[in-house]
Amino acid sequence: MSQLFGSCTMLAGGASSRMGRDKELISENTASILHELEALFAQILVSTKNPALYAEKRILPINDIISDCGPLGGIFSALCISASQYLFVVPCDMPNINRQLILYMQQKTAEKLPDICIFASERGLEPLVGFYSKAILEEMREFLLSGGRKMHTFLENKNCLIIEASELKQVRAQTFANINHEKTVDAASLELTEKLPAKRYNKQGSSEIDETVAKEISLQLFCNGSLCDEVACSPSALEEMALGRLYTLGLLHDMSELQELSIRDSAAFAQIEANDFKPTKAEQKKFDAACLTALSAEFLSHSQVFEKTGGVHSAAVSDGKSLLCFFEDIGRFNAVDKCIGFCLQNGIDMRRNVLYTSGRIASQMAEKAVFAGFPLLVSRAAPTDKAIALAQEKGLSLIAFARNGRFNMYCGYERVVF
Repeated sequence: MSQLFGSCTMLAGGASSRMGRDKELISENTASILHELEALFAQILVSTKNPALYAEKRILPINDIISDCGPLGGIFSALCISASQYLFVVPCDMPNINRQLILYMQQKTAEKLPDICIFASERGLEPLVGFYSKAILEEMREFLLSGGRKMHTFLENKNCLIIEASELKQVRAQTFANINHEKTVDAASLELTEKLPAKRYNKQGSSEIDETVAKEISLQLFCNGSLCDEVACSPSALEEMALGRLYTLGLLHDMSELQELSIRDSAAFAQIEANDFKPTKAEQKKFDAACLTALSAEFLSHSQVFEKTGGVHSAAVSDGKSLLCFFEDIGRFNAVDKCIGFCLQNGIDMRRNVLYTSGRIASQMAEKAVFAGFPLLVSRAAPTDKAIALAQEKGLSLIAFARNGRFNMYCGYERVVF
């Protein structure tokens, strides 16, 4: 029997009447989607009329088995080839689909084992983003051969798991936005970098260049009408940033206390009503050393903005088997705050997960991990003596120099299976 997950397909269709050319030819568009897919799936299929575009990538271009059947024909063809029981499907014109959303859908699919798992957004069902089971192959074949083409008609009377967008706060209005016009391509993804003129010098002399630099904004954080913090950060995931910062400032203990959160311009406004929230005790969890090492390599491979600028830090949360979220920011504490905010949004128990960071582990970073409740902190960089002492005192397992297939562990060995 095939494994449950591991295969995906990107539907790359043909020319768009509104774009005037194939949407998949917009490299920024497909690159964003493929980057997310490559992080999660071993088998990546692309239903395309332009196979040459993927000649140098870890991708298998496929043709429609039953021609002229639209998106459903592409899904059917990919399901026939899929190496896993469930196939994740995404179109090439939705660059805002991210791995957090995919992992959430995968988790729900594993729990319920439906024929199809899709989202319902503000505009209705999103049948082109979701997991499809090989169990419906024959029904899909018969539907297509009988002349059926409409996705919504095929979904009728199927065992469909419909996830409401409100279940996952990472899903926003623009998540399912389509790229249908050239002018919307750049606006589809939040710009974290900017090209600025610079003069480069080396022993051959100097030259004029355009250098890619990380963007920075100043975010003001208001709680119940009062300014409580102001921080320089990257202009992305500001809701997560605000939530994580409120949590680490001790102003928010649980999402049940949050009455309202809004982002306007470069300011976050939160209304919080404290309650008598009392956390329950988390069950002790062990993590596999080999998995931690593999996840360290995956974590380091995701830093696109760092590769372009060298000017950001990264942080991620993992359950010990996969990355649940990943954020970059000009500040290493900001990146961690965004991870904390994401966990709060999505009901992820930080006490049963691992925090990854790209920066050195000073005592403040160890203290932040302890405050959030993470049992294990992993970094590619070095720790300080005070960080190690604090980790030992507070019961935090500490790993550093996690790169190139190895790591050093300084305390809390009982949580790792070697």
